Parts: sequence; C-alpha cells; structure tokens
Amino acid sequence: MGCVDGFISAGAGGALVGVVLLRGTSFEGIIPIADAGVVLVLSVVMIGQPRGTFRSALREVAGRSADEKTTTRVRGRIEQVIDDLPCELLEVGVTKLGRGHFVICYIKPSGSITASGLDGLREELHKSYADLFTQLRTERVFTSEAPYQ
Repeated sequence: MGCVDGFISAGAGGALVGVVLLRGTSFEGIIPIADAGVVLVLSVVMIGQPRGTFRSALREVAGRSADEKTTTRVRGRIEQVIDDLPCELLEVGVTKLGRGHFVICYIKPSGSITASGLDGLREELHKSYADLFTQLRTERVFTSEAPYQ
C-alpha cells in the first residue's frame, strides 16, 4: 500500500506544481478547480490497487489456497524427503491464513512403518519446508487412498 501512497503524493505534487505553469495561458480558467481535477484523475487511475488489496485480504480470511509457486516449493521439498522411503505423496495443500500458512499432505506408505518411523518422518517433513514460512501449522495424513476421490 506504500507504493500507492507514494504514487498519489507524487502525482498530486507534480500536478499542482504544473498548475502554476498554466498562468498566463488559455487554460488559466481551470486553475481554481485544478486540485479537484487532480484528485479525480488520481482516484480513477488508482482504483484498482485498493480493490485488489481488499480482494486479496478477503480471500485470505476465507482460507484460500496459497499461490502456486509456494505450493510447488513445498511439494518439491516433501518429495525430496520421501524419495528414498517406501511412500507415495498423494496430495499437498497449502492454505494462507493471514500471516501464517497451513500445510497438509497426504502420504501413502507402501509398506509397514512403525509408529516411531511415522513420528520421525513427520518431523523430517516439517523441517524440510519450515524455513519457507514465518508462521506454520502443518498436518500429515498417512492414508491408503487419495483424498477427494
């Protein structure tokens, strides 16, 4: 939002300084209403930025998925961890909630794994992508079927 403020300040300042240059020209008649014109033009030009910020905030409050780049990075790191293990990654979901992220991954073990093995895998998975986020909640679901089928 700071970029918007800076653009509005620069645009208003530049336009109002430019109005002084209208003295003595045929456009001198618009000088008394120039400040209103500047505000109107800047409002029309900049209306998309606050609207986009509002939409983005609304999607976060509703629990939308994180951007595709983030989800791809998390998926790649999870795949690196389970690459040498008898497991198959079925699904990964990353949701952005305010400043934090929630990661859920569905993993299908190919063979038997002990409970301590699952705990170790859970810790290793969490560590693999924890550095990508400042606030992170994570859930691993060990299942035999892919979700949403």
